[in-house]
Amino acid sequence: MVYLNIVMFICSLIGYFYLIKTLFKIDGAFIPLTTFSFITVITYFGGLCQILQIIIYILLGLGLLGFIYFLIKKGWHDVEIGSLLFYGCFIVGTILFLGLLLRTHFIHYDNFSHWGIVIKDMLLTHAFPNRSSTVIDFTNYPLGMACWIYYGCQFLGHSQGMMLFIQGIFIFSCFYAMFGIIQEKKRFLLYVFLGAGCSLLSIFNITIRINNLLVDFILPVMTLAGFSIIYTYRYQLKKATFILVWVLGLLTIVKSTGSLFVLFALLYFVYIAFIDRKTRMKKNILAFVVLLTSYIPTLLWKIHVNHVFSGVSQKFDTAHLQTKTAGQVNKIIHLFVQSSFDFSSRQTIGIFAFEIIAIIACFVVYRVLHKKWSLMKAIVALDVMLVAYFVGILAMYIYSMPLDEALYLAGFERYTSSIVILFCGALVLCATIDLQESFEIKMGMIHDYKAFHSVKTKKYYQVSIIVLSALSIITLLSEYNGMVYNQQQYATSLPCKVEAVTHDCWNHQKIDHHRYLVYASDKDSQVTNYYLQYITRYMLFADHVDGLCAFYEDNLVNLLKDYDYLVIVESDHDEKMLLKEYFNQSGKEKIYKVKDLFKTMTPAAKKQYQQIRELS
Repeated sequence: MVYLNIVMFICSLIGYFYLIKTLFKIDGAFIPLTTFSFITVITYFGGLCQILQIIIYILLGLGLLGFIYFLIKKGWHDVEIGSLLFYGCFIVGTILFLGLLLRTHFIHYDNFSHWGIVIKDMLLTHAFPNRSSTVIDFTNYPLGMACWIYYGCQFLGHSQGMMLFIQGIFIFSCFYAMFGIIQEKKRFLLYVFLGAGCSLLSIFNITIRINNLLVDFILPVMTLAGFSIIYTYRYQLKKATFILVWVLGLLTIVKSTGSLFVLFALLYFVYIAFIDRKTRMKKNILAFVVLLTSYIPTLLWKIHVNHVFSGVSQKFDTAHLQTKTAGQVNKIIHLFVQSSFDFSSRQTIGIFAFEIIAIIACFVVYRVLHKKWSLMKAIVALDVMLVAYFVGILAMYIYSMPLDEALYLAGFERYTSSIVILFCGALVLCATIDLQESFEIKMGMIHDYKAFHSVKTKKYYQVSIIVLSALSIITLLSEYNGMVYNQQQYATSLPCKVEAVTHDCWNHQKIDHHRYLVYASDKDSQVTNYYLQYITRYMLFADHVDGLCAFYEDNLVNLLKDYDYLVIVESDHDEKMLLKEYFNQSGKEKIYKVKDLFKTMTPAAKKQYQQIRELS
């Protein structure tokens, strides 16, 4: 049955690819992202309408009908391939990274505190979280990517690695869409130039990486894909509109800040619409339609949250402003400015490095080739975008974020990583376009009689390919090895220790309401910062989990009587001694049923228990 589901899932996607290709004549680079976005948004609407499981089978069925049509029409004959070398490299790289993700486990805190647990809740209940979803703390976080992962896991399997694999497919579809901006498909230099730029973006993603369910990296790469779509179809805005309705609509519900990234894409769309004055009114109407429809998913999400979770306190509530004094606000602003201009930060270095390199490139091209690149205009526009984003993030810290988190700029590195990736990626996209326009001889899809101006320029072309290819390979190998290293650390990590004791439970469809007390050391504040509790909550799918790093002998029996299970994740000498002295247990790492412990109480434990009963 599992293999049948996998085959149906793949065939369904092929069906969607072919239908979109046939009906809308879209460039192949944009088809995967359009398909995934369409499926995700429709799944999301199904969740809002409380027909989540029904809608995914309808979507699967539609895709299978498309696959049947693909077979009837012998659609494999319609496949267009540009640069075989590029496709080969891209496919090999994608397989390597996705294969690694399949073997990966969660380690990052936020996988357990929200992103992983919310997907697990959806997979087990086949519904969006509601008031009864007591394992979910952050109920107002949008469920965009969760819907895509839910759809994939429903057919491919439930595991941490599978969740990361399915999200990885989406991320690589965004990268693939970025290459759609290249019009001279035979110019491998353009592919390797853009590929080198994309690989460099991973440098600013080290705090997130793609081996986590965190969506901070998805925001910029989706926006960059949107830029590529808008530019490619700048003379066919109807076609761009069809794609953007789904892509940008999904982007608004990837994360609450996704609406800001959508705004950046829409501003570029409106700019493109105003360039051609002959059809300005027509294009303005299209821009307005996209502007409205793109924000429908996030508006529906706000309505859903207000209805389902009315009266429930949400994170980033504006009421938190009342707790901040003028002195505290000044402290936040000072730390924010200091962090933003910290030249030891990878993000700050990236912004200045890419901007300086871009300016130098424009100057050299102007002096040597006597050409004006549009990159200079892009730098100005992107600088404005950068300032607007940082002002918005500062406002969030002041007006929306809880005081204890705002005072140390919680998540600052992730927030800045997102905009730096967008900033640098947009510069690379613009530089790719300028480079493409700089070739004196244009190449079509068929073999051209002449591809270079001279033997000398051909040599420069070949050397550039070698250098950029080496840069891409080195950067991607570094990213791959970093992910491998992180996964090697899993064997000694806290999530591994918890899973060894509790296992990753998928065998029940309801939340476990038993009361668990979890014991481990407080190394790296893993108990006091709730890391242990969130991991255990995810593994057991339980809503009542408390953590403890030390037992007090005088209160041991009184403490345990309020729980159903004691979970020893990390044992130590004191814990073993107390469990042996009071319950005749070894105290090794495992789950102890409290009722069974009380059946084996020693005289010392019975005496303490009797004293408790007398006091009560």
